[in-house]
Amino acid sequence: MNQSLKIVDDQVWLDSGIDGLLDQPDFLVLGILGMQGVGKSTILSHVAGTGVNQPHKSFVFKPQNKDVTFSGSHMTHGIDMYVTEERTILLDSQAIMSPSVLDTLIYQEKKSPSEFSHVENAAEIQSLKIASFMLTVCNVVIIVVDWFVDPNVFNFLHMAEMLKPLINNSGTNDGSSNPDSNEYFPHVVFILNKANDLDFQPSSRKEMSRILTNLMVNSRLKFKGMPIQTRNHMNHSQPADRSVKYLGVRDSINLFILPRNKETKAFVANTDVKNMQNGFVGHPDFEELMKELGYCLLSAPHYLPTPASLSEKSWFHYASRVWEFMKRSPMVSEYNRLLS
Repeated sequence: MNQSLKIVDDQVWLDSGIDGLLDQPDFLVLGILGMQGVGKSTILSHVAGTGVNQPHKSFVFKPQNKDVTFSGSHMTHGIDMYVTEERTILLDSQAIMSPSVLDTLIYQEKKSPSEFSHVENAAEIQSLKIASFMLTVCNVVIIVVDWFVDPNVFNFLHMAEMLKPLINNSGTNDGSSNPDSNEYFPHVVFILNKANDLDFQPSSRKEMSRILTNLMVNSRLKFKGMPIQTRNHMNHSQPADRSVKYLGVRDSINLFILPRNKETKAFVANTDVKNMQNGFVGHPDFEELMKELGYCLLSAPHYLPTPASLSEKSWFHYASRVWEFMKRSPMVSEYNRLLS
């Protein structure tokens, strides 16, 4: 596959993506969620193998250019899919809770479905459908933020978890929520993107982990246990904090911290990339950390609780059914009614 393909556009499922899939069962599905402009498409393109120093036009998932950024628009519409040579299916999504999406819906208000009494509700439900879909069909869902901590993102994530359809080993798919059932929940990895040097301090990471644990305490999403960012990647240029204890992989939070890359730093500072100094900053550079992130994500279990083992193509049909179910989900309809 040379470029990403759109599988959801204007809330409609497209079958064009199946052409790049095979009838083999060894694959991994990674999805990504985040607000507008946090770097979702850029991160996922690097996970797909796009080099950090390559031009944006060669990225698998097109990131925001200057014109889009200055106009306040969003770049990704619906859901895009790309399959790597290692048979990893990557799903890039439209920004959640995006003011640009809301602006588009206001402009097209006459075309909005009649079941929404307010266009703001339509925008929120659209984001929730995409997020709940990702939490149902992916092995790993990446949550990207560019500042810590945004409570709106976590409130949204909990709502999407509540609205996701029940998928268990028997293959049932309904709007019920039985806590005793063996319901499927994916691994979730939180990425703090565009971090500053202080965010890499061991004490800062400890505090972030504590906050994340408290925010996710009632969630059944798997937000712990992946081999994410070891102690060696933390900033030790400052005196050590003896109160920081490093947990084992099983107890550690799935939190990965990424600094600004050189192009982003140059854009913010309004200077040339070539003129930027490569001084010591207390942590590995963006390129090295992206490689480490890719290794961590690929280590996730390749498992979805379906009645039969899925091939790539049968997963695509399964995902299509999940999307169609989300469009008519009784829980989503009830939530929309409560919003009204």
